[in-house]
Amino acid sequence: MAYAIQCDSCDKRFVKRSNKSTETTCPDCIYKRHWTKSTNAHAAIGNDELTKKQILNKLNWMEKKLKTFDDTIASIVHNEVSVALKDIMKEVADKAALEHSAEFVELKTSIEKSQSDHEQRMKTLLATVNTRAIASEKRVKEELSILSKRVTELRRIANTKGWKVTPNKDDF
Repeated sequence: MAYAIQCDSCDKRFVKRSNKSTETTCPDCIYKRHWTKSTNAHAAIGNDELTKKQILNKLNWMEKKLKTFDDTIASIVHNEVSVALKDIMKEVADKAALEHSAEFVELKTSIEKSQSDHEQRMKTLLATVNTRAIASEKRVKEELSILSKRVTELRRIANTKGWKVTPNKDDF
């Protein structure tokens, strides 16, 4: 009859195959050790080589690292070039401003004048739209009050004549 003992490797309880058996490690530990440690020289070489999955994972990892490297290089180059271009453009703009300052002042005054004219036109248009909207709102309110008076008058007439008035779906 078999009995249970603790494994020497993992301290789990397992059932021995017989009472005379001298085994002290469970079958799980035996098979785990068997598949991880091999005495066969060809199998040992195969275990050291990378599998296709591992190679693909390493290639993907290298590709991601290369992309991040490219991105960082591109951002650094972009920043350096933009700073250099800003300095050059500022110098050119300052030189052009000194050469054509009278033209800029004249252009500025014409733009300000056209802007003020445009603002005046927009204010008058806005005022007319606003007054028209208020007037149409008043007309709508008047029409609604006339309609509500007519509805109440028709209901009163229907009640005096004994007609049955059914409510609309919107009244619920």
